[in-house]
Amino acid sequence: MKHNIVFMGTPAIGAKILASLLKLDVNVVAVVTQPDKKVGRKQRIQYSEVKTLALAHDLVVFQPYDGAQLYEMLKKESIDAIVTCAYGMFLPQKVLDLAQKIALNVHASLLPHYRGGAPVQYAIKNNETYSGITLMEMVKKMDAGDMYAQEKLRIAFDDTTTSLMDKLGDLGQKMIEEHLFPILKGELKGRAQDETAVSFAPIITAADERIKMQAPGLMIYKQIQALLETPGGYVMIQDQKVKVHQSHFEAQAHDYPCNHIIDFNKNACEVAVADGILKIQRLQLPGKKIMDAAQVYHNLAGQWVGKEVS
Repeated sequence: MKHNIVFMGTPAIGAKILASLLKLDVNVVAVVTQPDKKVGRKQRIQYSEVKTLALAHDLVVFQPYDGAQLYEMLKKESIDAIVTCAYGMFLPQKVLDLAQKIALNVHASLLPHYRGGAPVQYAIKNNETYSGITLMEMVKKMDAGDMYAQEKLRIAFDDTTTSLMDKLGDLGQKMIEEHLFPILKGELKGRAQDETAVSFAPIITAADERIKMQAPGLMIYKQIQALLETPGGYVMIQDQKVKVHQSHFEAQAHDYPCNHIIDFNKNACEVAVADGILKIQRLQLPGKKIMDAAQVYHNLAGQWVGKEVS
């Protein structure tokens, strides 16, 4: 008899895990994802990647606004397991208890490191060598349940959150296809996390989007990468919020005033930082599209060279 699975997820990495479940001999009885969002100036409705995939396979989709509503939606379902990946909402215990066998989370970090909602962003921001996927039991305490499987993945120097999440989604697919049935059958046992090694990765806030220009150049670059492709980190230049969408850091000694623009050419807007030069190659002005330096340097070089970046 097939296992009845409820899947919960929202962004592209979640869609990859849902796709892996659809390959397996299970019944996906419902898919739960975040409510639709209005985006852009025209406020058009945008479905999550998970919802788009679920609808393409004629699956039942629930989009609750809170845990209480989620419980009401699911309480009449016969559920063997709940599988989640980047769902984006804390699940109350009574929802977890609906799973007769296990509530399993596909978490994008090497637990117990980076518990929380932004583990990939923090791994890049902190210049970690590895990230990875952990299959773990969901419990009341955030990301603290027993671990059933864990695999690591090397972070490329130029990885963004988007590129690393894509790779981790592929890894998560492989792990679900390999380990889900042994977990459901009780053949694969979980192991407790080391509570002395716990670190956290809280959700990115608006304050986190401002690039810390006083940091060493490498860490400035890593913060920029961690915020791509969305929401995008920003700096302030002449009282304008300028988003940075591509950059390059070159370590070198110099006598330029720190955090000032020293050149703006067709290749980059060059900013002197404490230990080198940050080259901003793609940027976005308020209300404008993302542009290469070559598209804007004629208009901006005269205004920006010599100005402070904060």
